[in-house]
Amino acid sequence: MSFANALDRALKIKGLKPADIVSDDVSASYISKIFTGRISDPTWQKALTIIKALDMTVDEFRQIEIEYDSSEANKKAR
Repeated sequence: MSFANALDRALKIKGLKPADIVSDDVSASYISKIFTGRISDPTWQKALTIIKALDMTVDEFRQIEIEYDSSEANKKAR
């Protein structure tokens, strides 16, 4: 699963927009690059900053990834 898909789902769950998680450490441009695929795997520090801005734990964010992967696998199996 891509970080972008998990981020998109987390934003929807939290009722946020990408602009809501922009900070001094993670710019709007950086977030945009994640969504456009120009950055597929953010650095660990950037990922932690993004997850913190979502007011989530790493485990909560990882659970979103797992659930997304499971739903995608089910779609492919059909």
